[in-house]
Amino acid sequence: MIGYHMAIPYVDSDVHGAVFRTMASAKIRDFLPDNPDRKSIVFAPFNEYIIIRSSGDIPKALAKKVTLDVTCGDSITGSVTLSRDLQVMRSKEERMAFEKQHGRKAKNAENHEYIKLEGERLDNYLSKLFTKAGLSDFQYKEGVSTRKEHAVKRGNISKPLETMEISFTAKIVDLEAFESAWLNGIGRYKTYGFGMLRVSKND
Repeated sequence: MIGYHMAIPYVDSDVHGAVFRTMASAKIRDFLPDNPDRKSIVFAPFNEYIIIRSSGDIPKALAKKVTLDVTCGDSITGSVTLSRDLQVMRSKEERMAFEKQHGRKAKNAENHEYIKLEGERLDNYLSKLFTKAGLSDFQYKEGVSTRKEHAVKRGNISKPLETMEISFTAKIVDLEAFESAWLNGIGRYKTYGFGMLRVSKND
C-alpha cells in the first residue's frame, strides 16, 4: 500500500488549525469537502512536526511517497495516539432527570458527557477499533504520550483532550480494512490529530 507524507511545524496544541491553515495558505484544495476528487488525510504531531499522510500525491506540496509492504496474514508492530477522553450520550434516565429538573429538553451538548477510557472500558474500545481495522490477535500496552493534551475547538469553545500512546502487535486479517485504517486513521477525533497508525511489518 502507498501513501504520501509531508511535514509542517508543530507550534501549539491546535493541530487541526495548523494543518488546514497551511493547506489554505498553499492553495491546496485536495482535502476540502467541496472537492469531488478530495483525498483522504490523517495527521499527528511528532516532536517538532505534524506529519500528514495522504492517500494521493499532494500537488504544490513537498510530499514523500511511502510504501507499506504487507498482506493478509502478516504480523505487524505499531503505535497510535488516541484520546483518553471519549464523548458519549447520557443515559435515557439521565436525560429525563435533566428535563424534569430544568423544565426543558437538554440541548445537544448537554445530552453528552466525556468519560475516561481506562481498564475494561479501554480494552473493549480498542478491541472494536482493531477489529474494524482488519486486525486480530492484537496485544497492546499503554505508554506515556509526548503530548499531554490536544485542543478540540468548536467555535470559540476549546476542550482539551488527554492523550494516550498505545503500542501494539497484531495480525492483518482483512487487507482492505487495514489499508483504509492506515490511510484514514482509527478512532474518534482524527481531525484533531488522533488515530494515525505508525506500523512496521514483523520479520
